[in-house]
Amino acid sequence: IVATKPGLVVYGSNERDRYYGNEERIEEGASVRFKQTIITIPDMRRMGVKVNIQESHIKKIETGQEVRITADAEPDKILRGEVKKVAVLPDSRRSFLSPNQKVYPTEIHIEGTHDWLKPGMSAKVEIITGRLTDVLRIPLQSVMVEEGEMVTYVRRGAKPERRVIEAGEFNDEFIEVTGGLQEGEFVYLSRPELAGTAESS
Repeated sequence: IVATKPGLVVYGSNERDRYYGNEERIEEGASVRFKQTIITIPDMRRMGVKVNIQESHIKKIETGQEVRITADAEPDKILRGEVKKVAVLPDSRRSFLSPNQKVYPTEIHIEGTHDWLKPGMSAKVEIITGRLTDVLRIPLQSVMVEEGEMVTYVRRGAKPERRVIEAGEFNDEFIEVTGGLQEGEFVYLSRPELAGTAESS
């Protein structure tokens, strides 16, 4: 097969073979089966990201939501995108391997064209499900669940104080505090007996 112009092709693969672990390598001398995908030609003008959303978060995800994407190859560059497709049913293959963990395949389209972006790259995706302004927040790791209550440990003089709090929205770094804390108080990043004197304000 001879290309008529320079470009990029990606070795094809069969989803079923990859799932069962018997995928054949595309190489010189390999046998080709009927309807086997050998190569694909990606459209570099329309790049996207495929992510799996956990069942606990899927209700927050909708098409049209704004997305921030950071590729591992260029961690200092933030790309913009949009949620284009959310699966109605969980991934049956993953459900078979992990029955207690259901994930929903979701497609993100990246805005613009980026010459350095290549198929197969790993990326971090942040889907903006809501925006909060003028809220009190603390690091997510500072909050623990004890006896069914959400608690954090606050520096009170020379000793830590266990404080029951009320929490709102959260992401992978911070959690909104709607009650039980005041701005400017110091909280421990984990239980004081485990963390020494590590604190955050």
